[in-house]
Amino acid sequence: MVSKTKLVTAQITPDMTISTVVETYPEVIETLMSFGVHCVGCCVAGMESLHDGFASHGMDEQAIDACIKKLNEVASSHARDAPAKSARATPQETEVLHITKEAAIKAKEILKEKPDHAFRIRVVPGGCSGYTYAMALDKNVHKDDVVVEKDGVKVLLDSETAKMIHGSKMEYIDSLQGAGFKLSNPNATKSCGCGKSFG
Repeated sequence: MVSKTKLVTAQITPDMTISTVVETYPEVIETLMSFGVHCVGCCVAGMESLHDGFASHGMDEQAIDACIKKLNEVASSHARDAPAKSARATPQETEVLHITKEAAIKAKEILKEKPDHAFRIRVVPGGCSGYTYAMALDKNVHKDDVVVEKDGVKVLLDSETAKMIHGSKMEYIDSLQGAGFKLSNPNATKSCGCGKSFG
């Protein structure tokens, strides 16, 4: 469950499979998705190379080279920043769950209908990467629950879930791919492109 150590200079090559790149450099997932490679955690990712994935989206050799270069820049930048980040913990890293302002606003809108409820997040087995996040409304607070509050919104986590997502960020994303809550989990070593499954 702990992230792998990254090399200071990333070595991402066109012949690497998509799953190898994602497992070794999880910080490039969003960049891959911006280039149109969305199924980074699906079964095809273990067989298809970066070159083939980009080519299947209509990219020529020049565009593929530019994408590979960008992926290496993102991964290398993340590796250089890692020691500085670990030297001084950010507020988010010390929190069990950081809820962004946008996520709190959207959660309050949803909870207007059920003001006596809270959001419950659970980590459950499943998805293409091993675990998946389950969200639901719940008015029952259990004895072992960790309660996180932000701007009047309560999020409930059972103790095991709290351990697995400690330091995560809950945000609300509204994009062309759809709208919804997204968890960014620093403990995940791999993640599906949909952002709902992790390992």
